[in-house]
Amino acid sequence: MWISQLKVLNDRKSGKGEVFALFQCLFNKLFLNSLINLKPKVMLKTNIFLIILLAFLKVGAQDCLINFAGNGDTNAVEKVKVDNLTKKLSLTINGTDILHLKSALGIENQESSISQLLVFPNPVTENCFLTFNTPENGEVAICIADISGRIVCKIALNLSSGLHCFQIRGLSTGMYVLSVNSNNFTYSTKLLSEACVRCNPAIDYLYSENSAGGHQLKNQNSTIDMPYTDGDQLIFTGISGQFSTVVPNIPTNNITIEFSFASCRDVDNKTYAVVQIGTQTWMAENLAYLPKVSPAINGSLTEPFYYVYDYNDSIIEEAKQSDNYSFYGVLYNWAAAKEACPTGWHLPDDEEWISLEMALGMSQAETTMVNWRNSGSVGRKLRDTDTTFWGYNSATNESGFTALPGGLKSYDFFDGINNNAIFWSSTENNDQTYALARYLSESWPGVSRSMEYKQRGYSVRCVRN
Repeated sequence: MWISQLKVLNDRKSGKGEVFALFQCLFNKLFLNSLINLKPKVMLKTNIFLIILLAFLKVGAQDCLINFAGNGDTNAVEKVKVDNLTKKLSLTINGTDILHLKSALGIENQESSISQLLVFPNPVTENCFLTFNTPENGEVAICIADISGRIVCKIALNLSSGLHCFQIRGLSTGMYVLSVNSNNFTYSTKLLSEACVRCNPAIDYLYSENSAGGHQLKNQNSTIDMPYTDGDQLIFTGISGQFSTVVPNIPTNNITIEFSFASCRDVDNKTYAVVQIGTQTWMAENLAYLPKVSPAINGSLTEPFYYVYDYNDSIIEEAKQSDNYSFYGVLYNWAAAKEACPTGWHLPDDEEWISLEMALGMSQAETTMVNWRNSGSVGRKLRDTDTTFWGYNSATNESGFTALPGGLKSYDFFDGINNNAIFWSSTENNDQTYALARYLSESWPGVSRSMEYKQRGYSVRCVRN
């Protein structure tokens, strides 16, 4: 029945995304609702059906090869950080490497972030590789069980903290559950084997790296595999010396990602990532220039004041040691925001914010409205997807703007961290006590355009001259 439905879809020339979505949904439903309690004979038939189904899925899914190039202030691309926002997977490679986006077919980790546990390729036809991070030294057990719960292979060994890589081989056709366990963590994921021969299943240790963060599963100048499902939102960050540029993309074929490098360095020599949105180039992180710092109780409408969320003293180096400074940068009153941007950059006016919003899909009719404007779901496209920062988050960050909820300095207190992000514009009202700002919230899909009291402290994103 399902094969005939697939033929009908093909005959109607449905898009591959529609076909893929239908069968991914079917696959997940079959696996989650039917496989656990199947009898052995039915289990065998179901495994055969799944292999046929996945063969059709592979027709709809497409692998992509991604190359990288630079232009602007430099042409060299030294490193590229690739973030799959959909799968929460991160990988750093050389700028000369080729990224191979390999069809992942929707088989994702169940209990852990995929950045902690990665199996590729999955499905596996011969051998596959398992990588994971251990937060500290200790004994770790790796176990592979079939869908009936029978353990087909298992090893236990002492591992140091860091990244570890293993090879899995010899699995016969079928669905498996792979788990990695220690006293301090448990990772788990589904693994599908399409191998046509029966062998002796084994897990082989390959290597370890002592740095648990920023791992690189590669050699120099190589082709790097990364799991990918059609429609996954990727963020590419190109790095070349002091330069860092963000490019969002949802690849559908072989492409070259071009990074337009532009210098963005403040007076303290701190550099910032940038992103092009429409025809504009914006900072892709909050401004953190801090020539002085004040407690929340101090402020002014006309004199520059600088704040770090929840810091209520005046020692600059002490304020810079806080996590809030590291993650969210500085909160500026309007007078400080007007003069804080790096050379060659400026505080955006209301029209420049409107240009950004329209480039991301806001209707022209809504752009000059006050308060919340939800057309185009622009707020979701601007907000970072990481729930470590935003409590509730339906964001996509498809703009690459990566807005973080740094909160605000109100009249004499700090408020709203992990809930709100508010950014100044340079456009003031007629009585010169208020200026327009842009307000993002975890609970709204859009962007608020509102008049704000200049004495308050908000975040700053600069735009290139």
